[in-house]
Amino acid sequence: MTEYLRLAFGTAVVLLPGALVARAAGQRSAAATLAWGLGCVFVAWAVVFTVHLNIRAAALILAVLGITAVVLGRRHPQRAERLGSGWAWASGVVLGWFLWHVEGVVVGDGLFHEARVRKLVALGGLHLRSVDEFKDGGLHPGYAFPLWHGFLALVSWASGVDPGGPADEREEAVPERERVPRMQ
Repeated sequence: MTEYLRLAFGTAVVLLPGALVARAAGQRSAAATLAWGLGCVFVAWAVVFTVHLNIRAAALILAVLGITAVVLGRRHPQRAERLGSGWAWASGVVLGWFLWHVEGVVVGDGLFHEARVRKLVALGGLHLRSVDEFKDGGLHPGYAFPLWHGFLALVSWASGVDPGGPADEREEAVPERERVPRMQ
């Protein structure tokens, strides 16, 4: 159960710069937070891939974007807005929790996605060629820029939870002889 709280914390940390940018732009909604949050994640990973850095640099860039938004947002007066119904947030969390337990072990195409997230968390000197599917393969056209993978990698890194999900559920579903060692 604590891993779920850690994932929620990691998600909040990664989306915080987007919330700050949205607030500085006068847009205080969940949709604006998500949109600006993914925009900030895009900028962070674009710099990382261009300069061949690692996930720590992406986190630092997100922090700089958040701080910049706070500084620039102080120049404009803010108006109080309602951020939405608490029932909508609570039902979304409950629905997500129920769906998490239905999914089970990662198989099929999910292994590719998990591997890409693991690469982004673990490797240094990242560029778009280092997160290919195969050693000498080309980029998958649908994932030429791994924005969602980068978001998940940042959440995993910030929360300290393995990209494969909570360990207790993975280990229950996989026989001992087929288990892959956990990332440290």
